[in-house]
Formats: sequence, C-alpha cells, structure tokens
Amino acid sequence: MPVVLTVANRIGAFVSRLFGLGSEDPVPPVSNPNPISEGQFLGPEAVEYLSEIAKDAYDQQAELNESVWRSLPFFAAVLGLAVTLMGRAAVDLPALDVSLYGSSTNAMFFLSGVSFAWAFRWLWLVLSSRDYEYPSDQAEVQIFAEQMVAYHSALGLSGPELDMRVTQELRAFRAQQLGDAARANLANNTVKLNARSQLLLFMMIGFLLAMATGTTTYIHDRIYPSVREAKS
Repeated sequence: MPVVLTVANRIGAFVSRLFGLGSEDPVPPVSNPNPISEGQFLGPEAVEYLSEIAKDAYDQQAELNESVWRSLPFFAAVLGLAVTLMGRAAVDLPALDVSLYGSSTNAMFFLSGVSFAWAFRWLWLVLSSRDYEYPSDQAEVQIFAEQMVAYHSALGLSGPELDMRVTQELRAFRAQQLGDAARANLANNTVKLNARSQLLLFMMIGFLLAMATGTTTYIHDRIYPSVREAKS
C-alpha cells in the first residue's frame, strides 16, 4: 500500500506540472524581523531581568564617561598651579654646574618639564573623540514594533496574546541594544580611564618636582643670602 501511495503522489505531481496546475508561486515563509529571538522565546520575568541588567550596565558606562569629563577642571587647576610654580622656579634657577645644588636643581626642573610634556600625551587620549553607541531612537523602535506585529500576526497571534508577545520582543530588543552599547562603551571608557590615571600620575610628579625645585632654591637663598644678592 505505501508503494501504491508513493506512485500515485508522483503521478499527481507530474500531471500538475504538465497542465500547469501547480504554477502558482509558493507563499514565502514569514521571516522574523529579529532573528536573534528566533527560537528563544523567553518568559516575561527573564526578559525583564535581562532588561534591568542591560540598563544598569549602560547607565554605569554613561556615568563613567561623565566622570572623566567632570575631572578635567581639577586637572586644569593643577596644571595652572604647576605652571606658576615652574615659572617662579625658572626665575630663581641657578646656573647649571657640577655642584650638587646646581645639578640637582636643574635636573628636578628638567624632569618636571618632561613629566608635564608626557602628561599632555595622556590628556590627548582622554580628549580624543570616540564612537559611543546608543540605543535606537523612537522612530526606529516604532518601525521595529510594527514589524513584530506583522510577524506575530502572520503566525496566528491576536488580541492580548499578540500585544504581550510584541511587548516582550520590544523589551528584548531594547535589552540587546543596551547590552551591545554598554559593551562597546566599556572598551572606550577603559582607554579613557587608564589615560586619566596616567595623566594624574605624571601631572602630580611634575607638580611635586616643580615644587621641590622652588623649595630647594628658596632654602638655598635663605642659607646663602650672599649668593642671592649677587644674582640680583
């Protein structure tokens, strides 16, 4: 019997092709606008949990980026004070000679300038433009919602069930975008935070060396006033 049915099906298919009975184009399968969710129908609680995690991660990276910019006035203040100290130290800087005072004071002043020059290298990395990712705007979300309504309607959903399913898809879509943006922004923030740490380190080194230079010349002039009077 199975053999007879198989032969009959083949004959029917041959006759249909012969007389054009099966010439209509087949209906294309409905495609999912969000392929990532294909076969991954998470429940409402799981989607909500993932959304909260993604939002927290995205907000954290946004806060880190803002903290970098908020710290720039502090660096500007330190730099202004350091320039003042270096200017004062340069006026009282002794001549470079083989004495301990002359060689050490000039060395500290030189190293202070090198530290500030290297700090500007890290400042450039902090201020460099970087591509940060952001979630879709309202128009893109609306288009996605309409696509999901059409997709799930074609699958036979309607009414409250359709609304619930589309809402879950929107939450999952939002969580995915926030997670991707947080991951990309983390890479940018890692570079900026590391550069900010190095900037602070070399600015403080330069500041301390400039202050040490000025302090050394001040103490030396107090101990040897004759040298100061000779310079003036």
